[in-house]
Amino acid sequence: MGIFGSDFNKATSTKGGVYFTEGIYEVEVLKVQMIKSRKNESFFCVSTKIAKAEGAKALAPGMEVSWMAKVGTDMFMPNTKQFLTAAYSEALETPHTEDQIGEAEAEASVGEENPLGGTYLRLTVIPIKTRAGKDFSKHVWAPIKVKLAS
Repeated sequence: MGIFGSDFNKATSTKGGVYFTEGIYEVEVLKVQMIKSRKNESFFCVSTKIAKAEGAKALAPGMEVSWMAKVGTDMFMPNTKQFLTAAYSEALETPHTEDQIGEAEAEASVGEENPLGGTYLRLTVIPIKTRAGKDFSKHVWAPIKVKLAS
């Protein structure tokens, strides 16, 4: 037996992604999907490609970057709904309110058809402090061509 041992056959490479830093972005949605972490936790994952970026700390255009929301956290549903409202408004070229985005749209967004793939969105990433005083990046999604319904 070599230096790697039999566990090497079961090993997987990390699939950790690149995440957004502070800035204002225009991104193309590549894929929306549900994924499992190495700890078997579920995440709503939006894979994107940066088309434009502004800000001293912003990542470069052309980079592929992910935004993830952990299932079961207190902000999972509000953050996911905010993304889906912006994405469906832009993809369908029709303003939507959060009330118009329900379980059916959420489930469809992570389906094999990838209905939001190819959609361009504006994303503003703002550094904030959590209630516990920890640093956190707030992500605010918005359509580009369509004004959100009020």
